[in-house]
Amino acid sequence: MKQILSLIATDAIVWKKLYEKGIVSMKSILVAPSLVALIACGSGGGFNDVSDNNFGAGSGTGTGIGGNGNEPGLVLDIGDGVRELRYAGDGSFGVFVTNADLTGNNPNQLDQIYSVNLSSGTVTQITQNADTESSAIKYRSLDISENGQSVIFVSSDDITGDNPSNLQNIFIASTSGSSVTQITDVPAGGYTSDIKFADQGNLISFISESDLTGDNSGNYMQVFTVDADGSNIFQVTSTSTNITLYDISDDGLWVVYRSTDDPLESNSDGGSELFKIGTDGANLSQVTDIPASDTPINLNKLEVSDDGSTAAFITSLELISGGNAGGFTQVYTINTDGSNLAQISNLQSDHFENHLSLSGDGQYVAFLSRGDITGDNPNGQDTIFWASFDGVNVVQLLRTDTVNASETSRDTGEFVFNNNGSTVFFESDENYAADAAGGEDKLYLASRQ
Repeated sequence: MKQILSLIATDAIVWKKLYEKGIVSMKSILVAPSLVALIACGSGGGFNDVSDNNFGAGSGTGTGIGGNGNEPGLVLDIGDGVRELRYAGDGSFGVFVTNADLTGNNPNQLDQIYSVNLSSGTVTQITQNADTESSAIKYRSLDISENGQSVIFVSSDDITGDNPSNLQNIFIASTSGSSVTQITDVPAGGYTSDIKFADQGNLISFISESDLTGDNSGNYMQVFTVDADGSNIFQVTSTSTNITLYDISDDGLWVVYRSTDDPLESNSDGGSELFKIGTDGANLSQVTDIPASDTPINLNKLEVSDDGSTAAFITSLELISGGNAGGFTQVYTINTDGSNLAQISNLQSDHFENHLSLSGDGQYVAFLSRGDITGDNPNGQDTIFWASFDGVNVVQLLRTDTVNASETSRDTGEFVFNNNGSTVFFESDENYAADAAGGEDKLYLASRQ
């Protein structure tokens, strides 16, 4: 059954073919009404009818992956702004923040965290923000576990009664909407950011300047880990400068971070380099060897594969001779043992947006750009491109043969790969599916093709 649900979430077209060949029965497919519609009509399908697919009041309509066989599937019509979009590695759930009232439980239209079950279409409001007096951002730095069961977020609200001083703490909840639990208890003035799940949701990493373990007396921003039940806080890094960029491998074994430190006497010029360290604080190594520049913090938006063996990042430095003489922002990939540095993009203007996604298996990298890289973005809109890890064959996700024929736009917002890079979960206010309409924010699933 787990394999069935995974297939439902990632590729409805495969199910259609299996049914036509007699490999699976209709009884198996009935776990997802969206696929019944797909088989019945031969094209289109997915979340066609809100009442049949448990979306909850005000959640909108969608098509799932399917449409004309190539086009993105409409998951949800939000009708308002979306941020902090996250996608479970197994393709089961998505989570996000919006002030839209998707279930009838947010009449004051305040920022709330929602989840959407991508096989059934069920939308769940996870938080119950009722503070109509504050304009502060209530929820930020979200993440969802690989198996889609849990969501973590940072909030200064006293959600559970354990945060009366309104400090920036980490909370965890089930994507199905069960109770919220406070994970950390930071001291006054503490800062918490960039939270990430690992080890199937059993481990949480984050950045803090607090001295949480007695090993950060200088109050530098360091990478910490904590078990999902709030126990075993551990300081992973010990730098003499602030860490503001890092990622953790999904197996929970490795952290890759950016630093100008010289802990191994291999960065004497103080350049902004990537380092790799075990989550037990051992086996530190330097990944990159970048010449110092006038802008040393010129290495950003880092993503690491599930096993920590590969990484993708963004910089405007020329890391490969002759590859970026113009100093434009480019996407690079590298093995975290320091080998096989590759330049993925070759932009000749500042047409890059600071957004990046590396598939969990490390095989595909996607990025957002306004450039007309493949000849299908002549209007210069922010749109999604993807490539294999070695940079071969950069492809535009939304193009003439993968969107609704009447849609000329290619504009997108936040996006993320699933674990094997077969599917992209993204936000846009454009009408990329046949049943999408209007100019409000929508969530889509698209097959990488």
